[in-house]
Amino acid sequence: TLSHPDQYGLKGKTISAFTHFTWLHSQHTLLFADMQGPVEIFFDPMTHSPTEDTGLVEYGQRGIDAFISQHRCNKICEEMMLESLS
Repeated sequence: TLSHPDQYGLKGKTISAFTHFTWLHSQHTLLFADMQGPVEIFFDPMTHSPTEDTGLVEYGQRGIDAFISQHRCNKICEEMMLESLS
């Protein structure tokens, strides 16, 4: 997906921080997006990568740019001491 709305509630903030973390931890090679599920289990992730080789439905750099432009660091990002994406 190219839409990464600002996430509310603990679940949404956790997903957003996890996406932020994976982008940094992968050294800017993989970004998880569009995760779904109940509180403890997430499934059906979409991934975006600069090389566009992670799956059938990925948006590559467009998906990465969409997340980076829409993401707003939240308390979880701050507590994890994640560097800013901007």
